[in-house]
Amino acid sequence: MGFRSAFITTILLSGVLCWRAWSSPCALIQIPTADVIDKNQCYLDTAITPNSGDGDFLSDCVFESCFGVKDGLECGFDFVTNSVGEGAFFFKQHIRKHSKWTAAFGVNGIGVQDISLNPYIVFSSNTKPFRTHLGMDYIEDECRIMLGAERVVSDRFTLLADWISGSDGAWSAGFNYTFGRDDAFGLMAGVIKSRSDGDSYLYINIGRSFQF
Repeated sequence: MGFRSAFITTILLSGVLCWRAWSSPCALIQIPTADVIDKNQCYLDTAITPNSGDGDFLSDCVFESCFGVKDGLECGFDFVTNSVGEGAFFFKQHIRKHSKWTAAFGVNGIGVQDISLNPYIVFSSNTKPFRTHLGMDYIEDECRIMLGAERVVSDRFTLLADWISGSDGAWSAGFNYTFGRDDAFGLMAGVIKSRSDGDSYLYINIGRSFQF
Protein backbone atom coordinates (compact mmCIF):
# COMPACT_ATOMS: atom_id res chain seq x y z
CA MET A 1 0.00 0.00 0.00
CA GLY A 2 1.41 3.43 -0.98
CA PHE A 3 1.70 6.36 1.40
CA ARG A 4 -1.20 8.24 -0.18
CA SER A 5 -3.52 5.22 -0.07
CA ALA A 6 -2.58 4.43 3.53
CA PHE A 7 -3.19 8.03 4.59
CA ILE A 8 -6.63 8.22 2.96
CA THR A 9 -7.65 4.82 4.34
CA THR A 10 -6.67 5.87 7.86
CA ILE A 11 -8.79 9.03 7.73
CA LEU A 12 -11.78 7.10 6.41
CA LEU A 13 -11.47 4.49 9.16
CA SER A 14 -11.29 7.24 11.76
CA GLY A 15 -14.48 8.76 10.40
CA VAL A 16 -16.34 5.45 10.47
CA LEU A 17 -15.24 4.47 13.99
CA CYS A 18 -16.11 7.60 15.42
CA TRP A 19 -8.76 15.71 22.89
CA ARG A 20 -6.22 15.15 23.75
CA ALA A 21 -3.93 12.59 25.11
CA TRP A 22 -0.90 11.42 23.26
CA SER A 23 -0.12 8.48 21.08
CA SER A 24 2.34 5.73 21.80
CA PRO A 25 5.10 4.98 20.79
CA CYS A 26 6.52 8.53 20.57
CA ALA A 27 4.93 10.02 23.66
CA LEU A 28 4.04 9.40 27.26
CA ILE A 29 0.47 9.67 28.50
CA GLN A 30 0.28 13.48 28.36
CA ILE A 31 3.47 14.80 26.81
CA PRO A 32 5.37 14.17 23.57
CA THR A 33 8.90 12.81 23.64
CA ALA A 34 11.66 13.67 21.16
CA ASP A 35 11.23 10.24 19.54
CA VAL A 36 9.73 9.94 16.07
CA ILE A 37 8.62 6.77 14.31
CA ASP A 38 10.85 5.23 11.67
CA LYS A 39 10.67 6.11 8.00
CA ASN A 40 7.96 4.15 6.13
CA GLN A 41 6.27 3.14 9.39
CA CYS A 42 2.65 3.89 10.27
CA TYR A 43 1.12 3.79 13.75
CA LEU A 44 -2.64 3.79 14.34
CA ASP A 45 -4.13 4.07 17.81
CA THR A 46 -7.25 4.78 19.81
CA ALA A 47 -7.11 6.65 23.13
CA ILE A 48 -10.03 6.84 25.55
CA THR A 49 -10.72 8.33 28.99
CA PRO A 50 -13.88 6.38 29.85
CA ASN A 51 -14.75 8.20 33.09
CA SER A 52 -14.53 11.75 31.69
CA GLY A 53 -16.96 13.90 29.75
CA ASP A 54 -20.71 13.47 30.03
CA GLY A 55 -20.61 9.78 30.84
CA ASP A 56 -20.71 8.52 27.26
CA PHE A 57 -17.96 5.91 26.76
CA LEU A 58 -16.89 7.61 23.52
CA SER A 59 -17.40 11.19 24.70
CA ASP A 60 -13.66 11.78 24.96
CA CYS A 61 -12.06 9.43 22.44
CA VAL A 62 -9.19 10.15 20.04
CA PHE A 63 -8.28 8.25 16.88
CA GLU A 64 -4.79 9.02 15.64
CA SER A 65 -2.72 8.11 12.62
CA CYS A 66 1.02 8.81 12.53
CA PHE A 67 3.42 8.31 9.61
CA GLY A 68 7.21 8.28 9.37
CA VAL A 69 7.62 10.47 6.29
CA LYS A 70 11.42 10.43 6.33
CA ASP A 71 14.23 9.99 8.82
CA GLY A 72 13.55 12.29 11.76
CA LEU A 73 10.12 13.52 10.60
CA GLU A 74 6.64 12.23 11.42
CA CYS A 75 3.21 13.66 10.69
CA GLY A 76 -0.35 12.53 11.14
CA PHE A 77 -3.99 13.28 11.80
CA ASP A 78 -6.09 13.22 14.99
CA PHE A 79 -9.86 12.89 15.15
CA VAL A 80 -11.68 13.44 18.44
CA THR A 81 -15.22 12.23 19.13
CA ASN A 82 -17.05 15.06 20.83
CA SER A 83 -20.25 16.93 20.06
CA VAL A 84 -18.63 18.62 17.05
CA GLY A 85 -16.23 15.96 15.80
CA GLU A 86 -12.94 17.78 15.39
CA GLY A 87 -9.89 16.81 13.37
CA ALA A 88 -6.39 18.23 13.22
CA PHE A 89 -3.03 17.53 11.61
CA PHE A 90 0.29 17.49 13.46
CA PHE A 91 4.00 17.00 12.79
CA LYS A 92 7.24 16.48 14.73
CA GLN A 93 10.80 16.97 13.47
CA HIS A 94 14.17 16.13 14.99
CA ILE A 95 16.27 19.29 15.35
CA ARG A 96 19.28 17.67 17.01
CA LYS A 97 20.23 14.06 17.68
CA HIS A 98 23.09 13.21 20.02
CA SER A 99 24.30 9.88 21.40
CA LYS A 100 22.92 10.76 24.85
CA TRP A 101 19.98 13.03 24.02
CA THR A 102 17.62 14.09 21.22
CA ALA A 103 15.75 17.35 20.62
CA ALA A 104 12.58 17.73 18.58
CA PHE A 105 10.17 20.48 17.54
CA GLY A 106 6.51 19.87 16.77
CA VAL A 107 3.18 21.53 16.14
CA ASN A 108 -0.28 20.18 16.98
CA GLY A 109 -3.73 21.62 16.34
CA ILE A 110 -3.45 22.33 12.60
CA GLY A 111 -7.20 22.06 12.36
CA VAL A 112 -9.44 21.16 9.45
CA GLN A 113 -12.19 23.52 10.67
CA ASP A 114 -10.41 25.58 13.31
CA ILE A 115 -6.67 26.24 13.65
CA SER A 116 -5.46 26.36 17.26
CA LEU A 117 -1.71 25.87 16.96
CA ASN A 118 0.13 24.17 19.82
CA PRO A 119 3.89 24.37 19.13
CA TYR A 120 6.37 22.67 21.44
CA ILE A 121 10.01 21.74 21.88
CA VAL A 122 11.17 18.71 23.83
CA PHE A 123 14.47 17.11 24.86
CA SER A 124 14.75 13.39 25.64
CA SER A 125 17.67 11.46 27.08
CA ASN A 126 18.82 8.35 25.22
CA THR A 127 19.91 6.40 28.29
CA LYS A 128 18.54 3.08 29.57
CA PRO A 129 16.90 1.75 31.63
CA PHE A 130 15.88 5.24 32.84
CA ARG A 131 14.95 8.05 30.43
CA THR A 132 13.94 11.64 31.17
CA HIS A 133 12.08 14.23 29.09
CA LEU A 134 11.97 18.03 29.40
CA GLY A 135 10.04 20.39 27.20
CA MET A 136 7.86 23.46 26.79
CA ASP A 137 4.69 24.05 24.82
CA TYR A 138 2.42 26.99 24.06
CA ILE A 139 -1.34 26.56 24.10
CA GLU A 140 -4.21 28.99 24.63
CA ASP A 141 -1.89 31.95 25.35
CA GLU A 142 0.02 30.03 28.02
CA CYS A 143 3.55 28.59 28.07
CA ARG A 144 3.76 25.32 29.98
CA ILE A 145 6.64 23.20 31.24
CA MET A 146 6.53 19.47 30.47
CA LEU A 147 8.43 16.85 32.48
CA GLY A 148 8.45 13.09 32.00
CA ALA A 149 10.26 9.91 32.98
CA GLU A 150 10.37 6.31 31.78
CA ARG A 151 11.72 3.20 33.52
CA VAL A 152 12.28 0.20 31.27
CA VAL A 153 11.41 -2.94 33.24
CA SER A 154 11.72 -5.44 30.37
CA ASP A 155 11.87 -5.48 26.58
CA ARG A 156 8.08 -5.13 26.51
CA PHE A 157 7.11 -3.35 29.73
CA THR A 158 7.89 0.27 30.67
CA LEU A 159 6.71 2.42 33.58
CA LEU A 160 5.75 6.03 32.74
CA ALA A 161 5.13 9.29 34.57
CA ASP A 162 4.72 12.88 33.38
CA TRP A 163 3.71 16.34 34.58
CA ILE A 164 2.50 19.55 32.90
CA SER A 165 2.49 22.99 34.53
CA GLY A 166 -0.15 25.67 34.06
CA SER A 167 -3.70 26.39 35.14
CA ASP A 168 -5.00 23.31 33.31
CA GLY A 169 -1.96 21.18 34.08
CA ALA A 170 -1.96 17.65 35.40
CA TRP A 171 0.25 14.72 36.28
CA SER A 172 -0.10 11.12 35.20
CA ALA A 173 1.42 7.71 35.86
CA GLY A 174 1.02 4.39 34.10
CA PHE A 175 2.71 1.85 31.87
CA ASN A 176 3.33 0.86 28.26
CA TYR A 177 3.27 -2.78 27.12
CA THR A 178 4.02 -4.11 23.63
CA PHE A 179 2.85 -7.49 22.40
CA GLY A 180 2.11 -9.56 19.33
CA ARG A 181 4.36 -10.57 16.46
CA ASP A 182 7.35 -8.20 16.25
CA ASP A 183 5.74 -6.23 19.12
CA ALA A 184 3.42 -4.62 16.59
CA PHE A 185 0.70 -3.91 19.18
CA GLY A 186 0.95 -1.48 22.08
CA LEU A 187 -1.12 -0.91 25.20
CA MET A 188 -0.63 2.22 27.30
CA ALA A 189 -2.74 2.77 30.40
CA GLY A 190 -2.64 4.94 33.48
CA VAL A 191 -4.30 7.60 35.61
CA ILE A 192 -4.37 11.35 34.91
CA LYS A 193 -4.79 13.66 37.90
CA SER A 194 -6.07 17.11 36.94
CA ARG A 195 -5.14 20.16 39.01
CA SER A 196 -7.92 22.34 37.58
CA ASP A 197 -10.80 20.25 38.93
CA GLY A 198 -8.99 17.81 41.22
CA ASP A 199 -10.50 14.79 39.47
CA SER A 200 -8.68 11.64 38.34
CA TYR A 201 -9.26 10.03 34.96
CA LEU A 202 -8.49 6.58 33.63
CA TYR A 203 -6.52 6.61 30.36
CA ILE A 204 -6.31 3.70 27.89
CA ASN A 205 -4.49 3.70 24.55
CA ILE A 206 -4.32 0.74 22.14
CA GLY A 207 -2.36 0.91 18.91
CA ARG A 208 -0.71 -1.03 16.13
CA SER A 209 2.28 -0.34 13.88
CA PHE A 210 2.55 -1.14 10.16
CA GLN A 211 5.11 -0.82 7.39
CA PHE A 212 4.15 0.97 4.16
